[in-house]
Amino acid sequence: MSEFTLTVGECCDERRSSQCISHIQELGLNPNVSCFQSQEGGLKKTFLLLNLATVGVFLNYSASLVSKSTNELMNDAAFMNLPFWQESFWIPQDFAPAKAFENDDDGPFFFGSSLQLLATLDFIKSVSRIPLGPVPPAYDLMVQDLRSFYRDFKGIDGEQGCIQWVWRGLYDGATLAVQNKLPMAGNGL
Repeated sequence: MSEFTLTVGECCDERRSSQCISHIQELGLNPNVSCFQSQEGGLKKTFLLLNLATVGVFLNYSASLVSKSTNELMNDAAFMNLPFWQESFWIPQDFAPAKAFENDDDGPFFFGSSLQLLATLDFIKSVSRIPLGPVPPAYDLMVQDLRSFYRDFKGIDGEQGCIQWVWRGLYDGATLAVQNKLPMAGNGL
């Protein structure tokens, strides 16, 4: 099963950084070029959203909350900042609409706003039938010591646990990115 990780801070190589900066300019925004450049001692934090299947469970659940299909949700401006693509980047600027870009070499990648993502997550929490916000079991271990987490993790208890885990990871990652004015990348491998 393919992993899905969120990385806040130094989150892409030089080639992808230049593509991100170009796309920011295409959107009419002023890029903070330094946040895409490697900085010694700079913040880099990884959140594991487990895998593409758990992200899919979260997206399907989110769609069900507003009586839409996942495809309809992906095209709804209010939900576009969710991680529908295997490669996604969010910047700590408020803009709409989010956009998926085609690249010759790598296929599409998504470009969105961390602030808009947080607003979407807050909405999902407000209409959710299950509690979102509490820290799921083993989540703290993943945040504190990813290596130990990989060694000791035994799995998540059901669909509700998947939804809670993905929501918490997205929320924590986007919050950290906004607080530190850093980009965030989501990658499904």
